[in-house]
Amino acid sequence: MKKILRYGQPFLYLLLLGSISAKAEAALLVQSTYSSNITSTSATLNIRVQNTSGSNSVDGVAIGWGGNSGTPYTNTTSGQNVPPNSTITISRNISGLSCGQTYYYAANWFGVFYGPEQTFTTTACDSTPPNINISAQEVSSGESSDDSSIQLTFTTNEPTVNFDASDVTVGNGSINSFSAVSSTVYTATLVPNSIGTVTVSVLAGVFTDAASNGNTASSVFEWNYGSDPTSKADVIDTLNATTQAANRFYSNSIKHANDRMQWLRRNQSSDLKSVQGINLHVDDPLLQQFISGDPKALSAFYLASNTTSQSDSRLGANVQTMADVEAPPMELVIASAQNSFGRVNLNPTAGKVLGDWYLWTAGNLTLAKDKNSVTNQSNDTESINLAIGMDKQLSNESIIGFALNLGQDDIDVGNAGSNLESDNVSLSMYTSIDSQELPPIDLVLGLGHMSLDSVRMDGTQVLTGSRNANMIFGSASIRKEPIIKGDFLLTPYAEINAAYTRLGSYTEQGGALALEYDRQNVKNYMIYLGVDADYKMAVNGGQLRPFARLAYGLDLSPESNADLRYVGDATGYRLKVDASATSHWIFRVGGDYQHNNGVGSSLVYERTQSVNSGHADSIRFRLAVPF
Repeated sequence: MKKILRYGQPFLYLLLLGSISAKAEAALLVQSTYSSNITSTSATLNIRVQNTSGSNSVDGVAIGWGGNSGTPYTNTTSGQNVPPNSTITISRNISGLSCGQTYYYAANWFGVFYGPEQTFTTTACDSTPPNINISAQEVSSGESSDDSSIQLTFTTNEPTVNFDASDVTVGNGSINSFSAVSSTVYTATLVPNSIGTVTVSVLAGVFTDAASNGNTASSVFEWNYGSDPTSKADVIDTLNATTQAANRFYSNSIKHANDRMQWLRRNQSSDLKSVQGINLHVDDPLLQQFISGDPKALSAFYLASNTTSQSDSRLGANVQTMADVEAPPMELVIASAQNSFGRVNLNPTAGKVLGDWYLWTAGNLTLAKDKNSVTNQSNDTESINLAIGMDKQLSNESIIGFALNLGQDDIDVGNAGSNLESDNVSLSMYTSIDSQELPPIDLVLGLGHMSLDSVRMDGTQVLTGSRNANMIFGSASIRKEPIIKGDFLLTPYAEINAAYTRLGSYTEQGGALALEYDRQNVKNYMIYLGVDADYKMAVNGGQLRPFARLAYGLDLSPESNADLRYVGDATGYRLKVDASATSHWIFRVGGDYQHNNGVGSSLVYERTQSVNSGHADSIRFRLAVPF
């Protein structure tokens, strides 16, 4: 016998000589016996044996094992041959064991057991159920995003053999592309059904571990599909662009009326106060005759009737008179109406149009850039506004008039493709009151309507919507008596503007991230303090009056609340839309030119520089051409 150490324990070498079959001279030496890979239900039994015979093999060497000490054991593994004069290790895996139990084993050669009896104990029984954790690459549980899908990862704390996609419970969504990365890691793609909270969970007892323990329930993973819209730059800037478009339109409506009253003051001595350069024409010949016709046909007819006793040669000598006499009867009727009610000429020659009323038009082109300090985005605006008005002098040297304003806005919101367009119309009444007791007072009161179409980009979704806006606005300005230095006039003034705009509710369309907006009320209050300067000079057969303005405007407008939500979702959000700027400076420069032949024109450039909120450049023009 020979003694060695393995795992710190002594093992005996047993030399067995004898004969139990035809292999009487074979010799088997058991060098070592040990167990490995022990779990709660399985183990690997190992024996190292040597055949000391130089000529005969040792056949059928196996391992006997059982739950009780002492041979014979109740179980025997399959056997293995040991060639002559060789040493081999025989390993056999056994399973179906009980957890936490001691087992016994030894070498077995045809029912005879050799070597010392060895033992091993399976690991303690696994009574702990497996658990599972759910996570995502894009968001943590409870967070929001606008991703059209997210990648989920399911991680168990121990291997599983039967976890699959059917074990996952999803609310307001579905999973696909389920895949097992390993026995403890699984992945899937989560797709939402609609805007709102999407939940993912694994119920208790739907899968097991190797010890057949059912799993515990997972925590619920929550993903809010549709992030807070009030944090989206294009939502914020589209709402700002909407309120700014409304403010710009009512301001232009007021400016056109105020500019008209200022122009009348600068040109009090002129009788050519119809300032317009638009030739109105209609296709209907009778309407065109009424608009632009002349009652000379009727006069010619009367002339012909009163001279019938005179010689035909007198009439024949006036070819134009005869042509007028031959005018169709309907033209004579219209000419008669013009003669009775006054000529209605909408294409004036810078004089009065109807009775004591003068006609004027004005145009305004605005290029603006507004930068939002919150979103750090810029809105680029192109706006055009056209005013058509009529006014007359009152008996007390005051004036009263009416103006129709038409406008369009095209606003690029940010740089992702969002856009806002509007068509605008307003009707305003204005009056300038001059009295001996008070300085001149200009008043404007009007109503307006806007039709707004928006395009908002949200990721790959193109969301469109339309809304209406109605407004009422007014202005009161007081001007001190001008300071006169020769042909130079300096006029200080103060002005108060106010407006109330109601933006209608509307709903976007085009994608799952579409929003619906409640009605929004916008109030605006502006106070201006400034000075106007103008100068007159003779130039090329006419009179040129350069003028300029410098003003400071204080915005006292309160913030307005924009209430919105995702379409189909009850969760409401509120965005507070502040005034675009607390104050701004206005600089204006331009000139009026009136030629002695009746041609008149006016050109104005204006820069509005808002404090911390961008600027706007606008050009206004007027033209009067006799024809």
